[in-house]
Amino acid sequence: MAEGTDPLFTNVRTGESIQVPTAGIVDGAVTTVKIADNAVTTVKIADSAVTTVKIADDQVTNTKLANMVAWSFKIRNTGTSGDPSDAALADFTTGSPVSADFLTGFLSTGEIRKFAVSAVAAGLTINIQVFTTPGANTYTPTSGMDYCIVFDTGGGGGGGGADSDGVTGVTAGGGGGAGGTCLEFFSAATIGANQTVTIGAAGAAGVAAGGTGGTGGSTTFGALHTATGGVGGVGSGSGSAAIRGFKGSLGGVPTGGTLNITGGGGTNGSVAPAAYASGGLGGGTIWGTGGLGGNTATGGSNAGSNGLAYGSGGGGGANDLTIAGIAGGAGMSGVCVVIEFI
Repeated sequence: MAEGTDPLFTNVRTGESIQVPTAGIVDGAVTTVKIADNAVTTVKIADSAVTTVKIADDQVTNTKLANMVAWSFKIRNTGTSGDPSDAALADFTTGSPVSADFLTGFLSTGEIRKFAVSAVAAGLTINIQVFTTPGANTYTPTSGMDYCIVFDTGGGGGGGGADSDGVTGVTAGGGGGAGGTCLEFFSAATIGANQTVTIGAAGAAGVAAGGTGGTGGSTTFGALHTATGGVGGVGSGSGSAAIRGFKGSLGGVPTGGTLNITGGGGTNGSVAPAAYASGGLGGGTIWGTGGLGGNTATGGSNAGSNGLAYGSGGGGGANDLTIAGIAGGAGMSGVCVVIEFI
């Protein structure tokens, strides 16, 4: 800059630095074209000098933010408001700076699917272990497992049987209720060396003599949560002279999971004198539907079908004036699915 005549710039020569107080700058005089590219660095700005009121809305673009490491995202890693921080997917490991509170909130707000997709994109390995054998099983984490998502479903209840006195009895058993389902997110530290997985057995079918269906067994994941089995559908009782459909039963009510899903209830049986009898449908689970109820016209009988999907209820039997009676369908045993992030 050549020597100026303005008193503010007296004796200022080209290449020399000056300090201009804010009072010396006319409002609106400093535009983007007046500032060289990359000229304003952090050392040129006084601490706390640039406040939110100094920045026009929508002017801070992503390119003006600090660079982030690959496959990372910004989060607020506490249950309080404040500054964000960067977190990479690799931070979701045992002993990581990503808190359990954040992970629980992440799970409960329906972000599991997005997390899984991001994990695959970042090159993490996903492994699945499935347990379907009723009774005690052992879940041993795959080597290197950091976190896992567990789905547990209890056994389904059996459908009610339908019997008749052969004179007036037109009966239809109720459908069995489905087992409840627990969903929960665990760290490797919580799982430990292993966990005992007990798969709930199927509820027995109500016998031909008008028996009520058996209740499904509960599926448990150690002592961490319990997916309760569904209740068996109501049967007609032996040699029934009734003309009626019997009650379907409730699904199991799970406890202890991050998300607890009550099993679907079985429907009531239905009849129409001198026309038909139709057993109740078995309750469904997140895995699919329950068994179909039997259906028959006058003078016949038809058994309920077994539960079709894991944890679903059996269908009720249907009987129209048949002395021999007819059974309901058995429920379906439960299941445990463990999705591991390695």
